[in-house]
Parts: sequence; C-alpha cells; structure tokens
Amino acid sequence: MAPTGQAAISPVVAAAAGHVDEAARALAAAAQVDWVSDAADRYRAALDEAQQAVARTARDVDTAYDALRQHDRATALACVAMRADAAYGLLGQPAGRQW
Repeated sequence: MAPTGQAAISPVVAAAAGHVDEAARALAAAAQVDWVSDAADRYRAALDEAQQAVARTARDVDTAYDALRQHDRATALACVAMRADAAYGLLGQPAGRQW
C-alpha cells in the first residue's frame, strides 16, 4: 500500500485534495446561473478568478504531495541502508559489504 511514513501524510494530502475538488465542483455549479446583468458579469468574473485559484491550489497540492512522496522514498532507502549496516556490524563484517 503506502510507502513507509506516507500513512501520516496521506490523510492530510487527501483532505486537501478533497477540499480542492469540492471547491471546483461548487464553482462549476455556481457558473450555471442563467441571468444577465452587470452584476452577473461581475459574478462570472469572480467565479473565473476563483476557478483559477482552485486550479493553482490543486497544482500546489500535487507538487507538495510529490515532494513528500520523494522524501518518503529517500527516507525509506536510508533506513534500509542503516539496517543493512547494522546487520553487517552484528555479523562482524564491514558495513556496506556485498556478499
């Protein structure tokens, strides 16, 4: 399932992504207004700005998630290397030795 350590991150990222998706759906629904007026034009302009902000936020969440996932992988690899070094030490072998 999730790589080591990702379990703590995933719920937070999933919640953020869920909020972004919910905002996008709400804005799409709000854009279905049929009336025409100066106020409607301003309303639609505000919706366009909000949709752009939601799209930027979605990209930011994706970027943050990718960075956290890369960090998680690097941490997992470092742990594997440290465990291997410890195992070699218990066997009286130089750390990092290849059998």
